[in-house]
Amino acid sequence: MPRASRLEAELKKQFGAEVELIPGSGGIYEIMADGRLVFSKKAAGRFAEPEEIISLIQSHG
Repeated sequence: MPRASRLEAELKKQFGAEVELIPGSGGIYEIMADGRLVFSKKAAGRFAEPEEIISLIQSHG
């Protein structure tokens, strides 16, 4: 989970938010903010960069 841990640190730094990492199986990598799905690796077919997630969270603000 190094990628998830890196994103966790970036989100805490940017938003001062509480971040919860929940291990999944089968390569699941989903980012949720305030109960809304912000990014899904399965739907996008790729991992997101931390800057992309920050932008998506801000736009759903």
